[in-house]
Amino acid sequence: MKKCFSLMIFFLSFSLLADVSIGTYQGNLPNGEECSIEVKRKHFLNNFRHPLNERIEIYFELENKNFSLAHPPQYLVETQRIFFNHDILAQTIATQTGADGFMLHMAHGPLKRGPQSFQYIKDNWRNPSKKEVYDCQHLNFIDG
Repeated sequence: MKKCFSLMIFFLSFSLLADVSIGTYQGNLPNGEECSIEVKRKHFLNNFRHPLNERIEIYFELENKNFSLAHPPQYLVETQRIFFNHDILAQTIATQTGADGFMLHMAHGPLKRGPQSFQYIKDNWRNPSKKEVYDCQHLNFIDG
């Protein structure tokens, strides 16, 4: 029974992997301007297929930066469990003035699966008035 349950959990974890295609995703900023990212590569650390090892390599042209996105781990101290947030792929990079963060939000519904929006935050803890936020909504896959 334990083996059957373990096998079921193993296969279920693969269905939780990000549904991201290699290519360009385009959406809109709140002011109507177009925004986009390019997904360059999808892989797993140490070739171990597990949601916590999943990496999505993207190029964000506006900042001329590459990001290696991962599902953020969640530590459930009360239940002594470690899980992951399957709704987000993200990376945070420390900077001299704070941090740059890129978050790709995923859809898991019957009408849409895959990237639905992203935010790029250029935080400035030294001078919060210089913080920049780039919020791209309604992503669609346009080129593979």
